[in-house]
Amino acid sequence: VDAATPLDLANRWLFVTDLAQQSWCEQQVFYKFRPPRDTDDLLSVDIPNPSVEKGSIIHLAREAELHTKVPVPTTTKEDAFAVTVINIIGSLRRLLSGSPMVREMPIFGMPFDLGIFVSGIIDQVQCDPESMHYDIWELKTRSSMSVPSGAQKDSTKIQVMLYKKMLDDLILNRITHRMIEKHRKVDLYLELSLSVQAECPGSENNLHQLLSVLFDMGQKMTCVSQLFVEYCYQEDKSAIALEEVQYDEAWLCQKITHYSEFWYGKREVCGVDIEEAWKCHSCDFQDHCAWRAMKADEYTRKCTQQKQIKKNISVCLRGLFLLCRMLVGAATNISETTGYPPLVSIEY
Repeated sequence: VDAATPLDLANRWLFVTDLAQQSWCEQQVFYKFRPPRDTDDLLSVDIPNPSVEKGSIIHLAREAELHTKVPVPTTTKEDAFAVTVINIIGSLRRLLSGSPMVREMPIFGMPFDLGIFVSGIIDQVQCDPESMHYDIWELKTRSSMSVPSGAQKDSTKIQVMLYKKMLDDLILNRITHRMIEKHRKVDLYLELSLSVQAECPGSENNLHQLLSVLFDMGQKMTCVSQLFVEYCYQEDKSAIALEEVQYDEAWLCQKITHYSEFWYGKREVCGVDIEEAWKCHSCDFQDHCAWRAMKADEYTRKCTQQKQIKKNISVCLRGLFLLCRMLVGAATNISETTGYPPLVSIEY
């Protein structure tokens, strides 16, 4: 028996989108780490999605408007994580120096101290140079000229709230060296490759030094003020709508705490309700989904039970009808024998 928890399958850390997509369908998220079995072979999860590919192209084009990507060779996991830290430092430095916005800014943290390390990429952070207030903008591309349903908006709501939570935690000095060392399993004092050191903001040569620069810089900022979601049409990149998301930390904490119970294996995976089965039509796993099959069986049993209940009620009503006829007949006989009026009178 495989005793691995879902968090073990995810290498003990998650992306923001993993948590956000749980509000859409937790079973789908789980299948991305452990695909359903098709007879004896695992299904491939590398299924191209034209809509996602178009959205990625638009995101890359918007990032290129502000930043030029520089390839940095890495040889260790410490190098790879150091590049993430360098990119965050670069984004914060631009914001603190008066830049009105940065795009594709990495972020990481441990929301609500639940023991799950989370990483993500914020689409856009905007800064008001006068007030030095920071806002987070999330871009969502659409294949139609319409805003998404409430269910899709819930996922986005969790996503942008998590970005604010993690960036605020960085600013409030709630992220520590030890947290990163433990949960990303990196050696903070291992010397970084020369190619990575060349991109460091100063003379830093290991992760511990880089993180110290990041933490110091974060404390110079103020917490995120507002959250926005921008919807645009994929075909011509035209704007559809701009909506503000109200940050609710208590609601977010409740959601993430519930989701974390799944990752730690404290509860079973939970797919969509029957009322939301329409979500399955766009799922790559719909033909092999155990949750969907279980819900279909439940629905069939429920329909069978309802039919049996209706049949039983019909039999009971028929019996009651016959009993009433018998009572009327008996009362009529008594009346004819005694000369008294019948005790029971029922008209049909």
